[in-house]
Amino acid sequence: KNGAYYENKFTVSERDGGAEFVIHPADGDISLARARTYTLEFADIVSADARVNINGRFAKYDKTENGCVRIVIGNVLPDETVRVTLKNAVFSVNPPVREQLAKLFTRAKESNLKKMLLYTRALDGKLPLWMISDADIRGAVREITTALNQAIDCFAEI
Repeated sequence: KNGAYYENKFTVSERDGGAEFVIHPADGDISLARARTYTLEFADIVSADARVNINGRFAKYDKTENGCVRIVIGNVLPDETVRVTLKNAVFSVNPPVREQLAKLFTRAKESNLKKMLLYTRALDGKLPLWMISDADIRGAVREITTALNQAIDCFAEI
């Protein structure tokens, strides 16, 4: 209202074989703010022991595990700090890139020679995606190679 707003900072870090997610207090004009409900989905965590604290005190929450850990925290005021700690986490594991690409290219409607060329170039990170005529396969290969390149970039920074 009248240009007033506030922002919440969210941080996440790996900690002790699990993760910690923090919703920091609002920064800005909270005069119009109301309590919120937060739904947090940890897509890469299949299961974990969870604990939720608001301003250092234990808080009620709902947790489900259906392919990923999902936590719902209600009635959070904008000036409160929410800390979600996940311990004993079981992380999802993606199949190896070579295996994913091989399965995709076996489904592609291309000649075997072209599929072999596409597969080899995809592994090298030098695949022009326009060469793949099947749009579904092209989109999936884009996701896999993007993830592969990001993993390589992260490894290079270590």
